[in-house]
Amino acid sequence: GGAADAAGGAAADTAGGAAATASAGEERADGGAAARGIPAAPPPTGASKRGLISALCLLLKKEKVRDAAVVSLGQITAGEPDAAFRNQALQALFGMASTKDIELQLSVGQALARLASASPAGSAAPPPPPKIEPPERPAIPSELATLPERAAAAAAASTVGKGDRLLAYVLARVLLQHAVAWAPLERQAAAAWLLAILRAAATAGSQTDVRASAGAIQGVLVGLLADAHEATQELASKGLSALFDCCDEASRKTILSQLVSGLHTTRGANASASGGEMSTYRELSEIAANVGQPQLVYKLMECAASSAVWNTRKGVAFALAEHSREALDEHLPSLLPSLYRHTHDPNPRVAGAMRQLWASLVPDPKQALTAHLQPVLRHLCDSLGDRLWRAREGACLALAELLPGRTHAELAPMLSELHTKLLRTLDDIKETVRAAAEAAWRALCSACVRLTDGAKATEAEAGAVLAVVLPALLDGGVLNASAEVRAACTRQLLKLVQGAGPHLASHTPRLVPFLVESLSSLEDPSLLYMQHHVPGLGVSAGAFEHARVAANRGSPAAAALQQCLRVMSDEHVAAVLPPLTDTLARGTGLPSRAGAAHTVMQLAQAHPVAVAPHAGRTLAVLARAIPDERSVAARRAYTSAAAQLARLTKPEPLGDMLKAFADRYATGAVTTNEEGERLVLATLVRELGRGAPDAMAGLQADWLPLAYVGRHEPRWESEADEPGRPAGQLASVWEEAYDEGGGGPGAAAAHLPELLELLARLVDGQSWALRRAAAAALMELAAQGGGALASRPDAAPAMAALAAKLREHSRRWVDKEALLPKLDAVLPPPDDPPAATMEAEPTSGDF
Repeated sequence: GGAADAAGGAAADTAGGAAATASAGEERADGGAAARGIPAAPPPTGASKRGLISALCLLLKKEKVRDAAVVSLGQITAGEPDAAFRNQALQALFGMASTKDIELQLSVGQALARLASASPAGSAAPPPPPKIEPPERPAIPSELATLPERAAAAAAASTVGKGDRLLAYVLARVLLQHAVAWAPLERQAAAAWLLAILRAAATAGSQTDVRASAGAIQGVLVGLLADAHEATQELASKGLSALFDCCDEASRKTILSQLVSGLHTTRGANASASGGEMSTYRELSEIAANVGQPQLVYKLMECAASSAVWNTRKGVAFALAEHSREALDEHLPSLLPSLYRHTHDPNPRVAGAMRQLWASLVPDPKQALTAHLQPVLRHLCDSLGDRLWRAREGACLALAELLPGRTHAELAPMLSELHTKLLRTLDDIKETVRAAAEAAWRALCSACVRLTDGAKATEAEAGAVLAVVLPALLDGGVLNASAEVRAACTRQLLKLVQGAGPHLASHTPRLVPFLVESLSSLEDPSLLYMQHHVPGLGVSAGAFEHARVAANRGSPAAAALQQCLRVMSDEHVAAVLPPLTDTLARGTGLPSRAGAAHTVMQLAQAHPVAVAPHAGRTLAVLARAIPDERSVAARRAYTSAAAQLARLTKPEPLGDMLKAFADRYATGAVTTNEEGERLVLATLVRELGRGAPDAMAGLQADWLPLAYVGRHEPRWESEADEPGRPAGQLASVWEEAYDEGGGGPGAAAAHLPELLELLARLVDGQSWALRRAAAAALMELAAQGGGALASRPDAAPAMAALAAKLREHSRRWVDKEALLPKLDAVLPPPDDPPAATMEAEPTSGDF
């Protein structure tokens, strides 16, 4: 009491000069008022406390001194809380509710707390306090649903007996009248008053009075959490923390259960009054509940304030929450994962509050995240599958910030799960989640590429990362139903292959087939579109196909494929060839088929010993595929691969293949593409001779007769005559094959039985062009005359029989009229031909 009186006296001395100044100003104002016919107010008596209170109330209108006036009013009335001038001070302080100055409202709250907590010293009954006027329809719903109920509660709180303190009255007036007002500034002032009163009650021993109204206070404060003004929300959140400090264990349990339900059900102040959100505080409640300490929500609210109010001189005093931080320190390991995710919440207000809370609780974020990295990663991984899109998006954004720079030891436990869940999130239903997932995926991919770098990463670490990442990409990524996910996985796979270098060796059996298939999937779709419209572009289809294949060899997929081939060892070739062979036989897409053939050729060149056991089977597949392949570029690639494999295969399979070619060439059905099919076989034989000259030299009996005859193929009707080049395209290819393979008169004579057998088949065949070639070859053979042919007495009758068949009028062949005299010149017909052959030769008109 003595301390209060001393404080009151000091305040009175402080305010005396201001009161005197105000009196002088009022005298001048009264004089002006009297001149206008307005009665002047009686001048206050400076020596009395009533006069001092009046002077201080006048100073509340002056911005520069009103804060000091508020402090003085609180100090003077606290000395005599039952004096007659008390109500005048209360009305003046409550009348400041519409002032837009949070610092001032905090001072008003301190003055009200000082007045309400003071104990009356006099023996006389105190005057009744000013009337509480609850609004007819409150902006914040309360437990008292009807106006009569609220009026009865106001009347009960206004009954102040002898020796009673005014705390219950002040709380009732703030809760029933000002905190539920429709004016936003009045609600903000009430929130500031409640914060100051609760903070003062916690230190002044007035907790008992506060506990009696704890439920009502918390209900109002929870309603204010949804206010549209951020400062009002944060004043309410700090007020809740102060209320928690005022309560004992029993009342804390009660208000905690009410708070948790209120945060999830209350829409706060009426939508037309505020329109605010409860998101931040709901998240704080969930964070506290997740660590098994729901009561921590009060301390989290206090530390989460981020408004500029708390940077002011008065706000700093109310922002200090060291005791709250100390209470949270022991729970920080449990709070950290969820709190870190919420700092990346897509709601800016929630993220801002959580960042402020993060800054308050975690002085060294880098060290804290490193120390608790595994729990944080586990929580973020789990959040990637959360049913709430905000949780998934926040987890992706947090991962994008957390993953860069991490070591293998830090990421290894969660690497596989991160890939699996991020791939699923890349195909999220919500666009913003997909965008955030792409950022997290880029961060994860960069970390993996760095950890597998062939020049920097150790073999053990790179191998461990690749062993986890490659199966995740190949099994769950590149086969995903989403085109976006497949593209993202393919890009990542190419980066890993290009950067991993020698660490890839053990993974090439899976990578090489995939990369070959990706040559088609990664090709620019516009090229395929142009391929279907080549006639309109003025380019031949074959030339455009060659251009596509050449362009594809410069693609990232082709570069990655070359990287795999460089590091591949002999032990991996056997595992790579079967899928490549399947692609050669059933592959879709020109780049993939041509790429598979080119890869087989490179493997045969670089690893002949490893390829040799599989060369026969692969060559057989190529032999079946080449004649049916419609693409000129793919056929050329197949032919080059077959020529390389021919060096490694055994003579028997190669001989069987050549015989099959000869049979197909000689006895194939006459089709619309007959000339093209024969050109394909001729080109294949020529390339085999160039690629495997030694093997083909030992099998001349199987192909040289065909080349000998093919040199005489007639020019196609579609071919234009070229000066100096009487032979057609097909005949030119056979000529090259024959000359390069060691053909000549001696070679023809050496294989005369095979040659005569082939000529017999061609003469009896259905193709007129082949009969013409057989006739020309027969004339060349007969023109050689002596030498080796003379030593074969059985040759002349066979050749004469073939010539006789060619002369038959029923056998038609190209250029028969022009070549028949020449045939008769080298192989004269018998002097006495049979009657069956004496019929007149049909004229051209008969054909």
